[in-house]
Amino acid sequence: MRERLLEYGWTKPLDESPFDLPDGWAGGSVQNTGGNIYCRIWIHEERQVEIIYGLGNGGIGMYNLRDDEEYGLINEGDEIHEISVHEASDELKSWVVEGLINNY
Repeated sequence: MRERLLEYGWTKPLDESPFDLPDGWAGGSVQNTGGNIYCRIWIHEERQVEIIYGLGNGGIGMYNLRDDEEYGLINEGDEIHEISVHEASDELKSWVVEGLINNY
């Protein structure tokens, strides 16, 4: 499957963030969010914030999370910020996320 992800346009590393994360942030690996939809997702648990993007037409979304007794932190679509970088590469989108995380 890793080879297929690279063919689709994802770049290495696939199993971790493509950049060093500041304290409090986790994630950044390419994840199957269901239905063969792949995204990179970063989470700051203390601030209850998630940053997510996929490839293709979608931009980068920054969302508030809430604590759910059964599922832990969940995203209910409460968007803080969206950055339009449609049709951008994984490399470009991760560069934008790195700036967003480092300035948040």
